[in-house]
Amino acid sequence: MDFPLLRTFEVDSIFVDFLNKKFYDYVDEFGLDYDFTAFKSNTGGHTKNLVYWENSEYQNFVTETLIDLVSNELILDRDRIQIHFSHFLDYNGDGWIETHNHVHAEDFVLFVYMNDCDTGHTVFYLNNEEEFRERTLTKIKPTSGLCALFSSSLFHSGDYTNESKRLFVVGIRVNLE
Repeated sequence: MDFPLLRTFEVDSIFVDFLNKKFYDYVDEFGLDYDFTAFKSNTGGHTKNLVYWENSEYQNFVTETLIDLVSNELILDRDRIQIHFSHFLDYNGDGWIETHNHVHAEDFVLFVYMNDCDTGHTVFYLNNEEEFRERTLTKIKPTSGLCALFSSSLFHSGDYTNESKRLFVVGIRVNLE
């Protein structure tokens, strides 16, 4: 098996444009929530879990496009992939995210950056132990179409930005039985 700790790749502008359209569709219908404990912002927010969003265009995207993408990147049959969680995170010109991981909920996480920012890098800690943390950190600059697929056990944070930064976040469970 060849599972990534952290892998980056790109998707095309059509993929990102679709996500931005769905972000605005969701916000027009439901607005944003502001209760994400790791997310610190005075103006930003996030959507609820889109797995339960009754939007046929989005659900078709998940079953036809997103699962294929994840399946190809993890080199697993698509029937072994479950999208457990997905949401949009919108900094709206202010915010940062505390260091955390997703090990409590899923096996892998996918970030899709939906716009360019000069600040607000995502910081990954390849070794989260205090004495090794600084020497093993790597940063990803938010760039439209750039994706990060990583193990849910990998600690990460979001540097402060005063720019408008938007991410599509996907929690992935795999079945290896």
